[in-house]
Amino acid sequence: METLVSNDIAHFKWTRLILWLTGAPLVILGVFILLAWLTGQMIYVEPNPLYRPMQPNTAISFIFSGLSLIFLLFSRKTLALSAAGTVIFLATLGIVQYIFNVDFGIDHLLIFFDLPLSYPSPGQLSIKVWTCFLLLGICLVLTCFPYRTMYSLVAEFFCSVTCLLALISIYGYYFQIYSIISWNKLTGMALRTSIGIAILSVGIFLCHSVYAFQKDKILYGPIIGSIFISLYSTLFLWQGFNTSHYLGIQKTAQNNAEFIAHLLNIHVDEIGKSLNHIALRLQEIDGYTKALWNIDSICYDDGANGYTSMSWFDSQRKLKWTTPNPSLPSAHQANTKLIQKIQSIPSVKSEQPIAHFFIDQNLFFLLPLFLSNNVFEGILVAEINLEKLTTYLLPDFIKKEYGVEISEQNAPVSETGDLLKVMGSAALSDPILSGREITVTPWQEHLWGGFLPNLILISGFLFTFLLSSMIYVLQLLFQTKDKILKILKEKADALAYRQAILDSASYSIISTDDEGTILSFNKAAEKMLLWKAEEVINKYTLEILHDHGEMVKRAKELSEQLQETISPGFSTFIALPKKQDMAEERDWTYIRKDGTRFPAHLSLTPVKNADEKVIGYVGLAYDLTEKKQVESMKNELIAITSHELRSPLASIKGALDIILGAETLASKEKSLIQIARSNCQRLVRLTNDILDIQKMESGKMEFLFTNFHLQDLFDKVFEVNQMYAFNNQVALKMPENLPDCIIFGDEDRILQVMTNFITNAIKNSPMHSEISFEVMQHNDVVRIGIKDQGSGIPKEYQPLLFEKFSQIPSSKHNKMGTGLGLSICKAIVEKHKGKIGFDTGSEGSTFWFELPAKSM
Repeated sequence: METLVSNDIAHFKWTRLILWLTGAPLVILGVFILLAWLTGQMIYVEPNPLYRPMQPNTAISFIFSGLSLIFLLFSRKTLALSAAGTVIFLATLGIVQYIFNVDFGIDHLLIFFDLPLSYPSPGQLSIKVWTCFLLLGICLVLTCFPYRTMYSLVAEFFCSVTCLLALISIYGYYFQIYSIISWNKLTGMALRTSIGIAILSVGIFLCHSVYAFQKDKILYGPIIGSIFISLYSTLFLWQGFNTSHYLGIQKTAQNNAEFIAHLLNIHVDEIGKSLNHIALRLQEIDGYTKALWNIDSICYDDGANGYTSMSWFDSQRKLKWTTPNPSLPSAHQANTKLIQKIQSIPSVKSEQPIAHFFIDQNLFFLLPLFLSNNVFEGILVAEINLEKLTTYLLPDFIKKEYGVEISEQNAPVSETGDLLKVMGSAALSDPILSGREITVTPWQEHLWGGFLPNLILISGFLFTFLLSSMIYVLQLLFQTKDKILKILKEKADALAYRQAILDSASYSIISTDDEGTILSFNKAAEKMLLWKAEEVINKYTLEILHDHGEMVKRAKELSEQLQETISPGFSTFIALPKKQDMAEERDWTYIRKDGTRFPAHLSLTPVKNADEKVIGYVGLAYDLTEKKQVESMKNELIAITSHELRSPLASIKGALDIILGAETLASKEKSLIQIARSNCQRLVRLTNDILDIQKMESGKMEFLFTNFHLQDLFDKVFEVNQMYAFNNQVALKMPENLPDCIIFGDEDRILQVMTNFITNAIKNSPMHSEISFEVMQHNDVVRIGIKDQGSGIPKEYQPLLFEKFSQIPSSKHNKMGTGLGLSICKAIVEKHKGKIGFDTGSEGSTFWFELPAKSM
């Protein structure tokens, strides 16, 4: 993955490729279309004459959009912003023209051209095109600042909107659904315009997405795109199912209207027949009484459902009898309009058929009554309520889902309650009902698609949420995977680098966990111990490399030193490092895989984690075989040389003493002999010191440990050093009130330490100064210090004081010592399990040592 060196989107090769593949084709497309318009070659503007052509203004907008991307490709941000601003300016003017119905002249830019008369604004772009260019112009501006997450989010959102609009237009052209190409009756979005907008939208979208990917940011573009596509698909399916359901309801309503009209036509015929039957009874029965009238009326009710009342008007047009429907007790009298209508009827002939007329929503049947001798007896009137009749005839399933009305043809039907617009109608073919029609309208709750469209809508929203969430989570997983792979690679590289360092070391380096299991084994360890790394890693502890008897001995020493039980094993190695939180260096006997043994020096260091918890140990060891052999040879050489020097030196010193005792020596000769004798004594001291050092390093120096009193030690110190101090004109001040304590140690060796300290103090003290003693006891430790009044120890010499052959120039004497005295003192004190040190300043130095002591 290429790392971006700046926040410029053009610094990444993939974004540069996208900018080029998007910007260059758009400029070429715009120039090509513009030249075709200028030369009048309309065949190149749009080969298909049925499709709308791309307008010159659109071509100009594409040219500036492509130039903005190309300028951005060459890191010319100012020019890119200028080109994007031009696109925004043109789009804003176009939208303002639509909103305020003004003409800024951009619709006639460059040329005029002929369009059909139905297009009053030549060259005017679709409002959808201007909207897309406005959004894309904003996206071009935001592309100049891709490092701002919110800018990228807005740009990706706008690109998704414009791409969706363009794809809808392309979809309309492909499936010839021209209603979705434009938002109004003006010039719609051309096919090439739709393709160009789609390319520009996708290009800007990909630039931001790829840039965000390289910056390890969340790609909001795919999330926004998936939301748009999912929501659009959901709404499309939901609308499709509702439309299908709507059309189904419309067809069913039409069928129901025709079915109800058919039922009414048949039933009206039956009503006429029933009325004729009653008229025949009136004509055949002499002395027709009201009781018979009531009986016949009830019988008519059984055969003429929906009737309101039946009336008999006599020959004078006066109401004789009337019988209301028992279910309608309020309709017990003939209404005024009916009486007026009856009285206005002219003379009636016997052969006249049943007449009818409407009053409000009621249908009235009129039948003249004649006796057998053709004597006019009046008019029989039956009142039928069509609404009641229709309700009676309707099946239950139609009542539940539709409202049915009978109205005059082409008369508006009121939409009241939950009724919607008329979905079906059918004219009544019966002559009596001629001029009226059945209208069927659905109830509100049955108009929509029911459960399935709602399920699609809810599922679509849920799917959109799940899809966008899944894309977001997948991006997090991929980013996490990349980060993990990167971390693992870095760790692998670090391990390889560390292993290379370990393998290049000449020392054996072995690491373990906190329980001693071997975790790493470098090449030097393999060579030294003859084990392969894979043979010991995660299989053995350090115990396999050490002598068991040596571990038992060390465990016993540590148990006494730490006052706790240390068992032989891995705890033998880590007891002190773990207790003292520092590395321990010690010589051990190592055992190779073949069983051979060799001495090695091991430095074991604890390894801690970030919480300061010990998680393992690292052991660094090197073979002491050659070193031991060299030291043995050196010690042997020194011992032989020192012994061989002692006898000659003793003879020389004796001879010089005899010569100095002679009284005949001249002063000059005597001075030379004294210098020779002094150098001989210095050589003797050097020989003795070398022998002491050799004995200590080889562990052969003998110590005679006894209990002695501190006061006795100081008495001997003054006896031995008093004369040397007097000769150098320095006073020794005996301490007062010495602690009353007993020291267990080698008195002669402790006397040697104090003598060395006093000798050095005398050498570094001015004449007529004083050497004082500081003695104090704390618990079971006594501290003895010897203080001089010299000028102090230079800072550069202080770290070297207790090293072998280290010397500090004396301000008082030009004589140099052997440089071994302090290192011998340090070895003696440590042999007594004590401590040694010094304090120095401009007013003198104090050398001190501490020894275990017991009070009397």
